Amino acid sequence: MNDKTGKVIFQIVRKWAFPGALLPYKLFINGEYVGSLKNGKTLITEVTKSDYYFIDSMYESDERNGIICASDLNDPSQVFVEIQCAGGFKTVVYYKFFALKNGEYLELPSFNYSRYYVACYNEELYSGLTKQEKIFTRCLQFFNEVSDAADEVLFDDKVLEMLDALKCIGATQYTHVFSYIAEHILSDILLPLTDEAENDKDLLQRMNAANQVVWDSEKNGSAEELHKCLVKYIIKNLLEKRQ
Repeated sequence: MNDKTGKVIFQIVRKWAFPGALLPYKLFINGEYVGSLKNGKTLITEVTKSDYYFIDSMYESDERNGIICASDLNDPSQVFVEIQCAGGFKTVVYYKFFALKNGEYLELPSFNYSRYYVACYNEELYSGLTKQEKIFTRCLQFFNEVSDAADEVLFDDKVLEMLDALKCIGATQYTHVFSYIAEHILSDILLPLTDEAENDKDLLQRMNAANQVVWDSEKNGSAEELHKCLVKYIIKNLLEKRQ
């Protein structure tokens, strides 16, 4: 496949390992789902040509991703990647990513989420971030909280900042869902919700309705859209660019 077509072939091998052996690895490249990779198997897929390729699994974070700079590739039309399982003996299982270069598999750099997770709930650290990093942090905070339920977001005093951040990165599905909740389910209540609201039976019923709206939206891909937007935002704004 010639890279002039705008497509790049990825051949991805998941090395066999006992930890996590029964679980398929749901693989995304630049936020696009490319397939589920079983233990010891190989996946061949085409992706859109890019300056950077961000490889991860949607529900993983921290060091569990790999970043390929296209300018580092020997052949920009075909990429060989190996995924290795690490940990598992009294430690958390995670995956490491390697790309073939000059006949040798070299470990890929990762995007580190850790400081942004800390900044979600640490105002001193958050205040020292750049504008782009603050937007990303609030989106990451939303992603973390909405995975539990809508009320986790609605009771957070940063709810309005989180929703503004979603608009900035183009996460339209969640933006529309929470606008609907604010306008139709909680139209007479100011956000964020207060602790006293937890004892309001009427509000609890409305929160159940809000949670259902969010869960329905996730069945229609809102979480996948947000993941894709976050990855695109990382590539555009938070990676150290190479010439």
